[in-house]
Amino acid sequence: MSTAPLSRIITIASALTVSTVLGSTYSVHRKLNEDYEENEARHDETERTLRGHVGLIEDALDRLEEK
Repeated sequence: MSTAPLSRIITIASALTVSTVLGSTYSVHRKLNEDYEENEARHDETERTLRGHVGLIEDALDRLEEK
């Protein structure tokens, strides 16, 4: 029994393992970036809403102080 076929099998298995790990890492990285961008958009929308409400409250306070 020669060690060449065994060595070749180990090399192929190692290459498949490395490519699987790299592919999985890329997939997770891409998904995290998508989630981050969606979260940023949600955060910006919430911030605009809060600023709008603060503006409405300040306007109401100004009207009450004038009375």
